[in-house]
Amino acid sequence: MNNLPNQTISYQSNGDMIVLKNVELNSSGRYKCEVISDAPEFHTADKSAKKMVVVVPEEKPLIHGTQHEYYIGDLARLTCTSVRSLPPAQLTCEINGKQAPPEYLLSLPTISFPDGLAQTKLQLKFLVTRSHFKHGEMTLRCSARISTLYYKTQQHSVDGQFNYNEPVIESRDISALSSDQGMPPSSGQQPKPRTLTLLISLTIVAILSHNLSLRKYRIQ
Repeated sequence: MNNLPNQTISYQSNGDMIVLKNVELNSSGRYKCEVISDAPEFHTADKSAKKMVVVVPEEKPLIHGTQHEYYIGDLARLTCTSVRSLPPAQLTCEINGKQAPPEYLLSLPTISFPDGLAQTKLQLKFLVTRSHFKHGEMTLRCSARISTLYYKTQQHSVDGQFNYNEPVIESRDISALSSDQGMPPSSGQQPKPRTLTLLISLTIVAILSHNLSLRKYRIQ
């Protein structure tokens, strides 16, 4: 890199450290420091290193697609989005304080902006089961990290109990089933009315009562 202008070097610089001010994104690159001893030896030593200008945000990451309640069997689909930064932030997701399984996560393409900053997105997608609730509540957390310079989290939870339902098996009236139990009626055939069985039973009872009365009369 070319020699730095004097207005870029901060007054905080000293013999052991150089502090730069008013840096921009294009200030990233390889920097070289050279030291020359006094006369008459004029020994020279130098060392270089690559330096990167970073842009660290102050805001927390965002969570999109949240719901106020989840039922067992619902499909939870949330997106964790970082704030624009340089370098891009690394995102992680947690469910009830535990790292989300890899099969729940999908890394979405990083978005690059004209100013050189970038934004990352991570999708959390899973089928809600009873195991996702802790004391009737589910807590979802999104975390963004940039090396050791930045670490912030965003959390979504609902106060009170999460409502969740399980399917109920429909009961059937056994007396209404014919000998072809479980078979649907053929096309054009109407299902037998339930009252038909009752009428037949009453008719049989009436006939038997009548016959018994006749037999009794003949015996007398």
